[in-house]
Amino acid sequence: MAERSHTAPFVNFQSWDQLVAHWPDPVLVFDSDSQRYIVVNDAAARLLGYSRDEILGLLPGDLSHPDDAREIPAVVAQAEREGSVRRPWRARCKDGSIVQTEMTLTRRRIDGRVVSQGIFRVLGPTGGYLMSYPIAALVTGTLAERGFDRRYITSVIAMAAGLAIIFTGGVLWLAWFARPAHSGLTGALQTGLYPFLPADIIKICVAAAVMPGIWRLIGRP
Repeated sequence: MAERSHTAPFVNFQSWDQLVAHWPDPVLVFDSDSQRYIVVNDAAARLLGYSRDEILGLLPGDLSHPDDAREIPAVVAQAEREGSVRRPWRARCKDGSIVQTEMTLTRRRIDGRVVSQGIFRVLGPTGGYLMSYPIAALVTGTLAERGFDRRYITSVIAMAAGLAIIFTGGVLWLAWFARPAHSGLTGALQTGLYPFLPADIIKICVAAAVMPGIWRLIGRP
């Protein structure tokens, strides 16, 4: 998505199009003044299932889940205020399927024109688990630095905290991602939590029993 003023000088976007043509992530640039896409790279065409020429004739709402399409004005306004926006975005493909992405919308000024570039990274149903891992690692590591891994009970607490963060992020993401299939939170729990929880609890118990012994072996009680 991009905007330009009526008095801004002409900018040839062909070089920009060539620059991002072979980027691995889908890239789209929309000019709101002319109401058309002006940059579409190969990855975007592959993701959406349209040819480049077809996308050039579409609007952002045509390529977005209806719920996300209604948020486009608010997202553009936020990008205008803050310079960039990063958030989940559901792309709608030519065949009607929905692909979950992480969209980064950035604002930049080129030869007097303010343009917005959207970069999309494809995230599957497991995206919530992946994005939760760094937070879980930070929390578990912080607790370990405070001695939680020196005793069995506190080791269980530290590991359970990390696991809870991962499952919370993963299940909520899965419920949101699966909304087109109407599975919701109940379906997300059935597919993203219940099948894995028993084995993970056993792993935590075993690991928590081993950790204090390892510290004693190396002489760090």
